[in-house]
Amino acid sequence: DALPLCVQCHSRTKSLDLTFPEVRLLGASKEEKAMYYFATRQFEKGKTLIEELLRGGVSFPEHAESHMAKVLVVYFVRIKSDPNEAALFFKKLKKEKKRDWKFDIDGWIRDFENWGKEKAEDEFVLTKDELLRMSRRFLKRRNGNIACSLVNCLRASVYLHGLLEEAKSSKKGTGLALLWLGEIYERVGDPFFAPSADFFWKACISKFPHQFIAKKCFKKIVDFEKRKGLKIDPGERSRLKGLAN
Repeated sequence: DALPLCVQCHSRTKSLDLTFPEVRLLGASKEEKAMYYFATRQFEKGKTLIEELLRGGVSFPEHAESHMAKVLVVYFVRIKSDPNEAALFFKKLKKEKKRDWKFDIDGWIRDFENWGKEKAEDEFVLTKDELLRMSRRFLKRRNGNIACSLVNCLRASVYLHGLLEEAKSSKKGTGLALLWLGEIYERVGDPFFAPSADFFWKACISKFPHQFIAKKCFKKIVDFEKRKGLKIDPGERSRLKGLAN
């Protein structure tokens, strides 16, 4: 039950800088400082540094550039909830730096612009059924697997985490939220702001033992292991299987 709240606190609203001693940052690179600021909820400081890095023409390894850009998308979706500012930033970035980006800058611009045209919805006043419905519309599937873009996956996660915070969430709603969040975070695929997908599926099994949703979550864990080449502890696997059946 605690994991969704950890994700909420460390990747969501609404920018409040925490005052930590920064002596440990002496000599750190801008990239290291930016990640530190986001990890300690000093979002505005982290955002400013990442924007400077992406605009500054610094040469990064492919994974580092993509990672920092993704963190900025998380900021605009989950923290600021501002598609217009996001679209404007990435459009300016594309115009200023005409090169092949290591991330889907055109797709992000399109998703943010489309979002900006929508009627604003406040997830904090929606019912649990509305939260589930809102998240479902972002979760396009291909061959049974979630195939949403990064922006839309994160938008869906906002509603699903909101549902988990509802004290009176239905069993069906909570189970589906845990199942879908695992799928979303596997697709997002960045451990800095995306917890391991199987955490959610294990929570699903433990919360709803011997129910159909638990069987679906257990199958997700088995498939996840195969894709990632992981080997779960035999005792833990047996325990989860027993709860799922």
